[in-house]
Amino acid sequence: GAALCRFILSCQDVDHGGIADRPDNHPDVYHLFFGLCGLSMLGAQEYELEEIDPAYALPVSTLHRMKIPTTKEKRKKA
Repeated sequence: GAALCRFILSCQDVDHGGIADRPDNHPDVYHLFFGLCGLSMLGAQEYELEEIDPAYALPVSTLHRMKIPTTKEKRKKA
């Protein structure tokens, strides 16, 4: 996970913001969204990001607010 986090962080555009598909490319919304999701799933506390549910690609807090069971909650019931 650490190598993937380093790669995602290396794709940041520190001047204008955002995350690109690879270092030195232009950032876009798609890669920003999935880059932040990936960082959250790999180390939410370290990066101060909300926990993301991998099945919904939404913050767990959003699922709770919508009363939708998270992936973890569904696994516990199974």
